[in-house]
Amino acid sequence: MSRPPLPPFTRETAAQKARMAEDAWNSRDPERVTLAYTEDSRWRNRSEIPRRPPPRLSRFLTRKWQKETRSTG
Repeated sequence: MSRPPLPPFTRETAAQKARMAEDAWNSRDPERVTLAYTEDSRWRNRSEIPRRPPPRLSRFLTRKWQKETRSTG
């Protein structure tokens, strides 16, 4: 499955890609967020460094957002 837009980017498609990633992040839907990143993406959150594949990244984001919700609620 391909997810447009794909490189090489024009100014317009780069802006579209950034908006799509931002919309995914703001949805707080881990499955949707993982689609915005490549297979070799590396994340870092203090001492935890999850890597894609999606299940690991999805679990990481779920824990992260649950923790943030508890601390602000």
